[in-house]
Amino acid sequence: MKKIYALVAFTFIAATSFGQRQLDMELKLSTPVEGSTVAQSTSQQVSFTLKHSGDALVEGDTLVLYYYNFTTSKSYSLVGQQEGFANNLIVNTQIAAAFNSGQAIPSSAINQGNALTLNTQATGFNVNDEILVVIEFYPFNANAGEDTLTTNDFGSFKLGAPVAVSDFDNVSLTAYPNPAVSELNVTASEDVVSLTVLNLEGKVILTSAGNKVDVSTLTSGVYLYEATTVGGLKAVKRFVKQ
Repeated sequence: MKKIYALVAFTFIAATSFGQRQLDMELKLSTPVEGSTVAQSTSQQVSFTLKHSGDALVEGDTLVLYYYNFTTSKSYSLVGQQEGFANNLIVNTQIAAAFNSGQAIPSSAINQGNALTLNTQATGFNVNDEILVVIEFYPFNANAGEDTLTTNDFGSFKLGAPVAVSDFDNVSLTAYPNPAVSELNVTASEDVVSLTVLNLEGKVILTSAGNKVDVSTLTSGVYLYEATTVGGLKAVKRFVKQ
């Protein structure tokens, strides 16, 4: 059973009116594995599924999704920006139909089909921090409904020491063409399974599965790429976009 996080479990003002909706929002973390410890990374992939049971969501309800650093008590939007709350999902007819079907909804469905990533090496994240991925439900008015169980509204993982670039020394890494015009290819002595492009401040700009990434939309300049191999090794190097 998940332990209860008092700072995350939120409480609605009790409503005494007859017929108040009773819902149970649920977030099930799949990547990283729930309760696991993962190395700090500039592009930690995060995926989860969402579902609810009980009375139906209605148009105007709000679902709030965000990361919460339980160790530092700071919250972050799903794109890594530090703020109180973010990524409000205002329920419309289409969203209500999806959630009310009783089926689990993947996190990619709320991010235009793209995977979610979090820079856990950014300022404010440290080894041993516990990171929560949270969903909260707010009814369209204060007395229109409540989430009856808040202990399953989140998944959590911990941060371990980042994989040192030196750990990649035994894997020959080559990026071409460099400068790149439309596509950057990365090869190594073991398969590259994902690439992430970042600006020099460490903000994730592009992600791609496999050993190539389309950089045609980038403006000219110097960027970073992080390569991850099938063995879990990571390295960050620079490349030039022409």
